[in-house]
Amino acid sequence: MFGVEPADEPTRYDPRRSDPRETVRQLAEEIGARPATSIAEAKSAAYMDARMRRAGLQVAIETFETSAGRGYDVVLLSLLAFGGAVLFYWAPLAAVVLLAASGVLLVLHDLRVLPPLTARRARSQNVIGTRATRAPYRTRLVLLAPLDTAPATPLVMRRIVLLRAVFAVLALLAALIGNVEVQRSWWYLCLAISGALLLLALIEPWLLARFPAMGAVAHAGALAALVAAVERAGRLERTELWVVALGAHTMGAGLADLLRRYPFDGRTLFVGVEHVGRGGLCVVTAEGLLVPRPADDLLLRIAAAAGAAPRRIIVRRSSTLGGSLLRQGRRALTITCRDAQGRLPLSSEPRDTPAQIESDVLDQAADLLVAVIQGVEA
Repeated sequence: MFGVEPADEPTRYDPRRSDPRETVRQLAEEIGARPATSIAEAKSAAYMDARMRRAGLQVAIETFETSAGRGYDVVLLSLLAFGGAVLFYWAPLAAVVLLAASGVLLVLHDLRVLPPLTARRARSQNVIGTRATRAPYRTRLVLLAPLDTAPATPLVMRRIVLLRAVFAVLALLAALIGNVEVQRSWWYLCLAISGALLLLALIEPWLLARFPAMGAVAHAGALAALVAAVERAGRLERTELWVVALGAHTMGAGLADLLRRYPFDGRTLFVGVEHVGRGGLCVVTAEGLLVPRPADDLLLRIAAAAGAAPRRIIVRRSSTLGGSLLRQGRRALTITCRDAQGRLPLSSEPRDTPAQIESDVLDQAADLLVAVIQGVEA
């Protein structure tokens, strides 16, 4: 199997090389925003390849094809909504159905439930580093962090998303109204909003390019904590260690490709690390909207036994790497950060820069990962 030959003696811990702040600076400042399938993401993969090798791992980059962004989906759906509003003048019933459908599709698009409709296919990559044991391993530990960054959503973009949600509600209400005369009064409002949505959809690419997210907290801090932890963990005798920087994480493609190539057995433990570097360090104990799935009990006990254990939270509104794995029946845990309100700090914000990173949080994350690695090894 790939990368599981016994490695030479791991690189000794060197404080100058293990400083995670330098990794954050290289990824978020020197490379900057790293959209899935972009040249910047490929540069990040090359940097992580070199950084993992310096940490004493055997490394390979595995490429795969995925959707390159969301294409012109917003423009297409906004045009459909505007066309439905215009059609109301001649065919009210058909127009109401079209308005309702386009409104729902716009909301599903913003929630990333709707798969890309017009996006082209492009290449992304996973960077996979391994450190094997000389004797047969007892446990395989896979540490995961996203390689790419999501597009920034500045305040104006959030207002646009809110406007699309308002339009969807109005369109659905119009479909429920049986009186044509009352529907006609809604028609003027839907026509104005859909026209504005079409105009905003045309300038949305400019807005996203104008306000890029450098991705220091999301997710350069997580990658930095991973490589720092590997350098500090020392030699492992009974645990096969994998460190994976997942490409096209925002599309869900990197994790899917990893699991497709490597059908890990029941002895494999997964630890997802994301949104690390600002706020309070947290361990996600369970994830799910209605019936939360608990994280792996062994990993939870190891994290709880670590010195200065982070607070434990249940995630109900967002999907983490660990949550994606738990839904597939895998043994997993997620390490992340939350602000005082329990939200992801600087999520998809243009001000997510290296200056916002809290050094002590990075060190805490690296120390917690070392404790997890050594706890699995014990």
